Amino acid sequence: MVEELMALGAAAVRRLGVVASLCGAACLEPGGPAPDKGAVACVRDGDCAGDERCAGGYCEKLSGTDADVTRPRRPAIVLLTESVRFVDVGPGRRQTRTVRLTNHGDDNLLVHRIDVAGDSGRVRVDPAPDGFVLVVPPQVEYALTVTFVGSDGVAFVGSLNIDSNDQALSRASLPVAVQYTGRPFLILTGDEAGQHAENLADKAVDLGPQPTGLAPPHRFFLKNLGIGGAFAVLEPPRLVGDAGFSVTIRPAPDLDGRYRLGRFAAFCDTIADCEGAADACRGRVCVQADLPVDELVLEVVADPGLGQSGATSLQVRYGTPNGAVSDEVRVSLTARGVAADLFLDPVQVDFGDVSVGFPQSRLVEIHNLKSAALSVTALDLLGPAASGATPLLRAEVPQGAPPFVLEPMATAIVRLDFVAAAANLGDTTATLAIETDAAALPYVVAITGRSRIGPDLVTVPLLELDAGVTHVRRAATAMLRVGNAAEPTADPLRLTAVHAASTHGQGEIRVSPVAVDLAVYPGDFVEVAVECTPAVIGVLEGIVTLESDAPDNPARRLEVRCEGIDPTLTLGYESLDRAGVGTFQLGDDHPCRDDAASYPSPCLDVGRLYVSGARRAPLTLGNVGVGPLTVRAVAVSPADAGFAVDGAFPLTLAPGSGAEVAVTFTGGSATETRGAVLAFDHDDDDTAATIHLVASTADCGGTLRGCPAIAECVTTATHDACCRAYDDPRACGPSCAPCPAKSHTRRACVGDACAYECLSGWHDLNGNGDGTGGSIDDGCEYACVATNAGVEVCDGLDNDCDGLADNGLVLFDSLGAEAPQVCTPGTSAGFLGWYQEADFGSVTAVGGSAMELTVFPGRLYRSDPLGPAGDVDWLRAVFAEVDACATIGFRMDMELAAPPGTRLQMCGRLHGADVAPLFTLPCDEIGGEPVLDVCAVADGVTAASLRFEWPESCGVADDRVLDLRVQAAPGATGGAAASCAPYVLTLSGARLY
Repeated sequence: MVEELMALGAAAVRRLGVVASLCGAACLEPGGPAPDKGAVACVRDGDCAGDERCAGGYCEKLSGTDADVTRPRRPAIVLLTESVRFVDVGPGRRQTRTVRLTNHGDDNLLVHRIDVAGDSGRVRVDPAPDGFVLVVPPQVEYALTVTFVGSDGVAFVGSLNIDSNDQALSRASLPVAVQYTGRPFLILTGDEAGQHAENLADKAVDLGPQPTGLAPPHRFFLKNLGIGGAFAVLEPPRLVGDAGFSVTIRPAPDLDGRYRLGRFAAFCDTIADCEGAADACRGRVCVQADLPVDELVLEVVADPGLGQSGATSLQVRYGTPNGAVSDEVRVSLTARGVAADLFLDPVQVDFGDVSVGFPQSRLVEIHNLKSAALSVTALDLLGPAASGATPLLRAEVPQGAPPFVLEPMATAIVRLDFVAAAANLGDTTATLAIETDAAALPYVVAITGRSRIGPDLVTVPLLELDAGVTHVRRAATAMLRVGNAAEPTADPLRLTAVHAASTHGQGEIRVSPVAVDLAVYPGDFVEVAVECTPAVIGVLEGIVTLESDAPDNPARRLEVRCEGIDPTLTLGYESLDRAGVGTFQLGDDHPCRDDAASYPSPCLDVGRLYVSGARRAPLTLGNVGVGPLTVRAVAVSPADAGFAVDGAFPLTLAPGSGAEVAVTFTGGSATETRGAVLAFDHDDDDTAATIHLVASTADCGGTLRGCPAIAECVTTATHDACCRAYDDPRACGPSCAPCPAKSHTRRACVGDACAYECLSGWHDLNGNGDGTGGSIDDGCEYACVATNAGVEVCDGLDNDCDGLADNGLVLFDSLGAEAPQVCTPGTSAGFLGWYQEADFGSVTAVGGSAMELTVFPGRLYRSDPLGPAGDVDWLRAVFAEVDACATIGFRMDMELAAPPGTRLQMCGRLHGADVAPLFTLPCDEIGGEPVLDVCAVADGVTAASLRFEWPESCGVADDRVLDLRVQAAPGATGGAAASCAPYVLTLSGARLY
């Protein structure tokens, strides 16, 4: 019913309302003449010619009063894409698709929400309205990019939903589907159980000593821990390398000679947890015919030969069922061929340096490589290290002291502990003798070691090394003291390595080379230079690691930091402006231009003065960079040009600060022009700072232009009275009176009169002090920088610097045509729409939720040159009754959300059935605008709300017209009265009973 009413247009709705009000429910019986099937089919009025309307799905000519009714403009969303499908998306992979839509209507389509139902955030739509609205003008095609990133190997089917202001199709949807392929991932492990067993892929495994001719098999397990349930297709595992290795794979391969492994899922607590033909649950893994389910068992036998060492690579190539073999698992295997006897590993143990208080341990493995069991009857430690009142060595067998039995191919472990003592310093030896029932002589392991008092590594500073502040790309060096704090009888400290690395910021941290054989004796220190070189402004942090032979802290880590700064010296000319001295660029008419080759820009004209006179011109040195700047000195070249700089050097400038120095010129010969260059020596080598100077002298034979002697004049032996040049603002006109300084102006003496010009960034709003020769009482009082090329736009700024912000604007809303400032029914952007019972949804309890009808984004502009009071928005919505005997009540809610910092007022009136059926209510009531019933204010935090309710009477027209006005709240001024940011007006409706 909603789409049919929208297709009829304003005239049809008005007519339905009138008929229903005249004859009641009896007029709404079905039947009536059928439409002309030869007419053009249509969905909306926009599908028909300009003099036609869409009625009952076909275009018909407008005639009579119908032709005089303004047909409301409406958007119409049409999806040009039928569905979105992502195919073969593997985990971590990204795919994009394009969704195209068009606005088939004749008004702007406003898309205010896009979401994907059935997804958990893996589908992204760009652009996606989040706090703003996508605008699609009529007959314009728009493209959305939909991106999916695979994550968990699970497919899904959902829908892409687009919510807009299309009243006929407020939510447009299209299906979204994702199909995963998954991928296998093989691990090779020595543990048949456990989802997280150690993966031996790309590792080296030493199979140890193998008895020649009796080598046992070593079992490995191959599992598929892939994603998405995909099978792994395996080539037969192979051995690549030395001879003497063989591998057996169980179970047998498939008919094509390859193997297939599904994802490992054969965990169990009991046999009931196993599927298929599994016959046992062993170690929490389902077992079938003595083999674990979902695994391959690889049994490797190594027999490199007596006295030989062998190595091989166990390789397994695999891929997906539909793809080529592309992945590989490989493990490096080594083994030694030994005699079938009792094998000791190792047969020599060297403890090296063992410090007092830091015992060391070593393990000796006893392998029974015989084909029969043997008994270990005794373990004895013999020699200097094992004798005396405080022996340094002790031996322990974890599985118990002898005698004990070693089965064939079994292994026993002997743990040797070396405990250094201060009473037994120096080298020592011992022997581990192992006696068995299978040999007349014991098996022997030789043991050596050295007992010592170890060094104690200390650093100054202890934990952090701050290299301070340095210029970008320059190294800051900090010295790190490394010492040995052990007692005097301790060993020297030896640094084995020093490393440095940056951890935060951009730059490099380095340390000076340290000799690895350098010995630091107890109580001594050595210095290590650490360089910190930042590449950008900001903090650079890193770590310096010292490795040594100290037993308690062999590796000491210190944090290193420095801060990069980039100060920049600039020459500020504001001080010259205040003094009335001009700064010039090439091309201006000033004395610097007399010899452009010698005095290029920038150039400071110190001025003209009389012979033997002196003149001072201020110059500001500023630091516009980051970090402090030091100006070490300033040089004048040539030195005899008559120029000098007064200032205390070196001079340190904090960031953003400045200091003023004075440039002095002392006159020499008459009518002479001199030039020089000032070069500032400062610590920012990347930026040179120079300024070119020029000044001239003139001969004065008494007074100039009637200028008497004043304080500024210089008296010499040959000149009784002289004054400054005629164009000096400090001696202007016949009286030589100085031109008074005015705020934010540059003064000059032009002829015999003072003239003023506003400094850059300052403006004169009252006509004074702008160089026109008028009154200069207040100078240039308005600080403003022109923006947008001096053309006013609605941005809260004074773009043309005339003292008014956002003045003289053409009222236009970028979200649509500006809502009218006078109440004119049917205006496109101000018209909120036509509604009827079906638009209000099902019956809602009083005070319950309502159906959202429309969301209108509008703006209020500053448009009055005398203040922000000009803009008013009028809006209208119409309720047209269709079922005249529904005996239900209705409600309309209006909510106005104002932009932050503003105060807006919303007022409304609901016109009743006595005037509503015509839908042509005039906006002037007794010569004015409609009398509004209720008002509310939105302050940018709390929204303004209005509510109207009315009953429906059987047989009586219950049509309504809602008029709304949005304007600045009473008493609101300045930025609180209007804003370029959009307000949001939400209109909702509900059926009450």
